Amino acid sequence: MAVSKVTYKLNLNKLGLSEISNKAEALKEIGEYLKTTILDHAGDLKTTVKGGAYKKSLSPAYKKFKDDFASPVPNMELSGDMLDSLDYEYNIASGTVEVGFFDYDQAQKADNHNKFTTNALATDVPARQLIPKNGRDELRPEILQDIKDILDDYRDGASGSSGMIMDMIVSNLSRK
Repeated sequence: MAVSKVTYKLNLNKLGLSEISNKAEALKEIGEYLKTTILDHAGDLKTTVKGGAYKKSLSPAYKKFKDDFASPVPNMELSGDMLDSLDYEYNIASGTVEVGFFDYDQAQKADNHNKFTTNALATDVPARQLIPKNGRDELRPEILQDIKDILDDYRDGASGSSGMIMDMIVSNLSRK
């Protein structure tokens, strides 16, 4: 059975969102942070999933095929369509940010790599977990800490990040 989207929903009420007056801005900033972090991790051949898998090599046959179209690096960039479709939605009432692949065609590709369903193609595709599976996986601890830091910034009365996302991305890169 095909999936219509492949997403991860993070409930920020559990991390203290209810204490923040500017919930919409905080949710939007966290959505942007998650999107950027997922893309950065894919580019660095890493997963955002705690204990998740990211196979860092290509099969010889696929490497030869990919050489004709794109870099032979397993960075999820054959045509670029899947990663370009990565997006997020937020819901103030539920206090959630949902990040992932909302486009039907790109969700099939993401589903195969994340190994979420029984899609027949999934057995031929190596695991490269870009996002956690709801109810099974969680984000890496350093990503959750960055999200807590964003919430703390809003809780302390800030009305925006003033570059906090970029500071966190640079901080994450220096941790590698």
